[in-house]
Amino acid sequence: MKYLYLFIVLVFFIGCNDNKPTSAPAVTTANKAALNEEGAHLFKIHCNQCHMPAKDFAAPALAGVEKRWASKELLYAYIKNSAEVIKTDKYAADLFEKWKQAPMLAFPQLSNTDIDAILEYCNQVAVQ
Repeated sequence: MKYLYLFIVLVFFIGCNDNKPTSAPAVTTANKAALNEEGAHLFKIHCNQCHMPAKDFAAPALAGVEKRWASKELLYAYIKNSAEVIKTDKYAADLFEKWKQAPMLAFPQLSNTDIDAILEYCNQVAVQ
C-alpha cells in the first residue's frame, strides 16, 4: 500500500510538470519521507550486499559519495555501468584498484531519480 501511495505521488508530480522553468519545488516532510523510504527499499535490494551507508564494507560507504566524484553525471554513469567508466576515468580506475579489482555490478535499470533516492537514504542514515 505504501508503494502505491509513493507511485501516485510521483505520477502526480510528473503529470503536473508543464516544463516551464520555475524555482525548485518545496521539499515537504512527506516528500522527504517518501523519498527516504524509496531509497531504503532500493538500497536493500540493489546495494546492501556490498555497501553500507556510513562505513566501508566489501565496497566503499555510500554516504557522501557525491562529494568524491568530479560530477554527479559521472557517478550516475558509474553506477549504471562501472566497467565503461573505469576505462575513461582515473578516479573510477583508482577505485577499482583500491577494491582489489572487484567489479561493481551494472545497474542500468536505475534511473537518476532512483540513484538520488538511494544516496539521500545513505546520507540520512549516516547522520543518525
